[in-house]
Amino acid sequence: MKGYFRFITESNGFILLHILFIIAILFLLVTGSIFSYRNEVHITETQVEQIHVESLFQMSRLKYVKEQMQNEEILQTASYDFPNGDVDIRITHLSEAYRKLQFHINPSNQESLFTVNHVIKNEMFRE
Repeated sequence: MKGYFRFITESNGFILLHILFIIAILFLLVTGSIFSYRNEVHITETQVEQIHVESLFQMSRLKYVKEQMQNEEILQTASYDFPNGDVDIRITHLSEAYRKLQFHINPSNQESLFTVNHVIKNEMFRE
């Protein structure tokens, strides 16, 4: 076996092999960090969007309850405009004990529409 692997056994080739190995590991680490950062940015944007939708839901629910307490007849539909978006509420099921409300939430600066189904007791509207 005469010198088939001179490029590895010679000092210049041996150093080159180690450098290539270190560069490959650094490339994998940097690439992994970039993908991880992009994923974290996407998750953060999604969580902020969820907070906006949840706040719109809570504000419209509270406003609907206040309006219903002031009115004697049952509000079948309601529509609210907030600075963060628009909310439309419809009753999908009505019984003596509860109401099933459907919230259509359209946050501003977004093209998506969210639908939330919510059951609320009728006792809440009595003072």
